[in-house]
Amino acid sequence: MDKVLVVGSLNMDFAVYMDRRPQAGETVMARSMKLVPGGKGANQAYALGKLGANTAMIGAVGTDTFGQQMLRNLEQVSVNTDGIKKIAGVETGKAFIEIENSGQNSISVIAGANATVDEKMVLEQEERFQQTDAVVMQLEIPVPAVIAAAKLAKAHGKTVVLDPAPARKDLPDELWAQVDITKPNETELALLTGLPTGTEEEVVKFEAEGFSVYVVAYTVDFHWGDYTYSIAGESEIAISALLEKLGVDEITLADIENVTFSNPDLVGVEKLDADWLLKSLASFNTEEALTLALKNGESVEIRV
Repeated sequence: MDKVLVVGSLNMDFAVYMDRRPQAGETVMARSMKLVPGGKGANQAYALGKLGANTAMIGAVGTDTFGQQMLRNLEQVSVNTDGIKKIAGVETGKAFIEIENSGQNSISVIAGANATVDEKMVLEQEERFQQTDAVVMQLEIPVPAVIAAAKLAKAHGKTVVLDPAPARKDLPDELWAQVDITKPNETELALLTGLPTGTEEEVVKFEAEGFSVYVVAYTVDFHWGDYTYSIAGESEIAISALLEKLGVDEITLADIENVTFSNPDLVGVEKLDADWLLKSLASFNTEEALTLALKNGESVEIRV
């Protein structure tokens, strides 16, 4: 399975870094801002393109500068953007993210052109569904368009993957009936099922209900722009393999408290997967780095 069609959102993310977020009516000084191409759909298409999958995307942007930047970003990793409509008179989707030093953040989203993705836009691109092996969707575009994409994919015998984010309880059965694979995180799974998902043991219990469950990894200390991962569980495997790959032998896994990646391609990646991480090394360049926070309070930056 090497052909993937992503149906979803494209947003330009405005990430503002500050010591703390303002209270109502308060003004605070921020340290910096980054413009980062994002949107759950575009992030998945970009990651698939980076991994070498034959990837195409269906979605919508405005005819503004941000829309052009979104398309260029995907094309840099060979994602076919012919299915992304350019909507005149509508702005490209945007997300405004305020990030504190602690990693806590607040996000405001303007759907913009994403809100124009409808059943007609999906159905008129049926040929793309015929030519792919799998269809990946999220919930940042209108649900009727997601349902139409799922039904069309299933009608052509394709694998249907749903990332149920942003999570919502009211997803109709006609959508779930088309889905082969869903990939919620712990919070999304709890919202969808009403059951506890705080530990791996609680998640694995879903197998008793007839689900096939794969626990990828756990992530803590979330930061937007930089991603900090605790060293626990499967992330130990990923980081250990990473250090070996980079030839770092003066630092052992036991020395490390957490790892922060500055690679902007990791924006939007919510899970640290060993295989994905190692494949991603091929795309790293000398402008990117990772920082090892050591248990003795020191930190070490490694250029990749």
